[in-house]
Amino acid sequence: EFNRVRDCPLGGDITIDGQLTREEHGNVTEIEGKGIRTENDCVMERRGETLTINGRARWESHHRFVNGRPEGLQTTQWSGNSTFEREDGRERTCRVEITITRNPSSGRRTLEGTICGHEVDRDGAWEPPQ
Repeated sequence: EFNRVRDCPLGGDITIDGQLTREEHGNVTEIEGKGIRTENDCVMERRGETLTINGRARWESHHRFVNGRPEGLQTTQWSGNSTFEREDGRERTCRVEITITRNPSSGRRTLEGTICGHEVDRDGAWEPPQ
């Protein structure tokens, strides 16, 4: 079990609580994770505007390593609700459903899902840890 707290760029923090289960079979290691991510007055700038986020999401992850190197798709899923407050006071609470997939073979990372009913589909380079 673990608890991690990370500061947000302009104030507040993100807390991640969870547990990891690690199984080893010779040179193969499988890690399954699950827990809760909580945004606590997390302030950041997006598109030139200050945004404060409060939310709670469940997460699950799967990672597989062979000889210490990632193999196969490495996945993390987030599902929960967040409240987004803009600096002008406008506020919106909505559902967040995101899947992040890291592919060590292609060196790519994708982020797909929905945030407040808006489709999110991002793809970028990803370098597996050494």
